[in-house]
This record gives sequence, structure tokens and C-alpha cells, in this order.
Amino acid sequence: MDLGVGPEPIEVTSMDLIFGSRKVEGSLTGPPATSDATLRFSVLSGVPAMIETVPLEQAAAAYRMLPDAGSGLANHIK
Repeated sequence: MDLGVGPEPIEVTSMDLIFGSRKVEGSLTGPPATSDATLRFSVLSGVPAMIETVPLEQAAAAYRMLPDAGSGLANHIK
């Protein structure tokens, strides 16, 4: 089941998850199929990935340097 985002918190018990064989998953970019389509488009279009790796100690500074870092629209940090 897919759910949208709402302003109110939701309650899910561990029993609901375990015994109902359920999972809770979230993504700001949409379902995995959307990410897959985006990656395929960038390969077909010749758009290169821009990846920069920084030490964990510098993660906060690196995050602040991302476009729209304060808006929640920044890209992935792993």
C-alpha cells in the first residue's frame, strides 16, 4: 500500500510490522522505479554523476555547501 505525506503522526506497532509481514519505507524522490528511470535517462543522455566523498567529520560542512541544503531538497548523503 502506498501512502502520501500528511501533517499528523502515524502509529505503527512492532506487532503490526512483524506479524503482518509489513515494512515502513520512505523516499523523497518517489518509488524505486522512478529512481531507476532517472538513472537510465541520465545514462542514455550522457549526463555524468557528480560524486564527492568527504570524511564524516566534514559532513556538516559538505551538506551546507549543497544547493538548497536548508530546504530539504539536497541530494543524497550516505
